[in-house]
Amino acid sequence: SVNFVVYTDKKKYEISRCNELSSKKGYIGILLLFLLDMLQLWLTTSVLLSWFISKNKYFFPIPSLSIRPAALLAASTGGNAGPLGQYGINIGSMLVTWTLRYVKSKVEDWMGKVLNKAMRAQRKAQREWESNEEKEERKKAKALRKEERRKRREEEALKERQQKVEDAKQRSASSVVTNSTTTTKEGEGEEKDGGDEKKEETERTTDDDNVTNGEFYSQGEVPSWLDDGTKEEEQQSQQSQPYGDSGFDELD
Repeated sequence: SVNFVVYTDKKKYEISRCNELSSKKGYIGILLLFLLDMLQLWLTTSVLLSWFISKNKYFFPIPSLSIRPAALLAASTGGNAGPLGQYGINIGSMLVTWTLRYVKSKVEDWMGKVLNKAMRAQRKAQREWESNEEKEERKKAKALRKEERRKRREEEALKERQQKVEDAKQRSASSVVTNSTTTTKEGEGEEKDGGDEKKEETERTTDDDNVTNGEFYSQGEVPSWLDDGTKEEEQQSQQSQPYGDSGFDELD
């Protein structure tokens, strides 16, 4: 129902335009378009009913142009199609539909050119009968419309430039934020590296202090770099006193 209302409104508008322009060719074009639409409707109805009714004299005269896919495959492979080779697809209705649509598009183009030509002729005739005052008014109205279009274009160009400036500012601000973030991360990394170095230096200093305080002496070992001959003197004194202090006490 909606399609029917749209179709009738479209035809009413076309007829009204032909009346305004007094175009006889336009009436002929409307009649041809109506006939083509009826033919398409007849064809569609016939194709739908052919699924339920074998043949009828009121059907659209569709040519029989069948294509058998199984037979084509068998011919290409050199085999036998068998029973499937007897079944095919009739493309006659498709060809008729494409032809009707093509003719309809050509008629619509021709009708548009006819109505455009009639409209130009009508405007030309009106201008010939216009007075000087009407011509001046028409020129002023035309100049006013032109000025309005120019102002509208300038406003749109100004808005576009402002938008570009705002986009550039946003991009620059985002780049500054990114650079500051990168610098902060680099500073944190340097501080971390400096902290690690200080920690290693503190550990080395602690080790040196432990060595100086005699941690190695508790184990009876003296590093080579701290050995100043004291250990040798102690060994010689022990050799000179084989009995030790306890031996002298026994002799007494």
